[in-house]
Amino acid sequence: MMLRWALLTWLATATAMAAEPPSVIPLTGEKLVEQLLRGPARISVNVPRAPVYGDMRDPAGLYCSPWIYVRNSLRLPVRVVELGIRFFDAGGRAVGASLSTHPTILPNDIHQRILTQVNSPTCQGLRGEAVVQVCELEDGTDCRRLVTFSEFGFFPLRAAP
Repeated sequence: MMLRWALLTWLATATAMAAEPPSVIPLTGEKLVEQLLRGPARISVNVPRAPVYGDMRDPAGLYCSPWIYVRNSLRLPVRVVELGIRFFDAGGRAVGASLSTHPTILPNDIHQRILTQVNSPTCQGLRGEAVVQVCELEDGTDCRRLVTFSEFGFFPLRAAP
């Protein structure tokens, strides 16, 4: 008898909960982005390493290869981040460009991309300017406004003017 009473109580509670509308309506699209912009969570991009490759005996054959890290500090998965990046030497001369695509970045995860060569034998004095071509959350929401670039790392990376 006690089991029957517990089962009926559980069934009545489950039915009542299913009939009630949810108390919180999930945000999507631009409303979600606006809410996320109010908090500290972002999709941050930096250059933590930039090793030199090539034949060390031939300085003309050396080149720099910046590594791009994209960190997702949102509580939501990111479907894709695509960045267009131009690299400049200390004199302001363009020394390379690349399109860096970062697929599926889970919450609190980092995706790294090793780029192609930059025409600089030392990687010293470089800076990067980036444009967010595509940023899409798992639900299809455009997240370009949530991407930030770091001046800290092996060399500074900024949003292109």
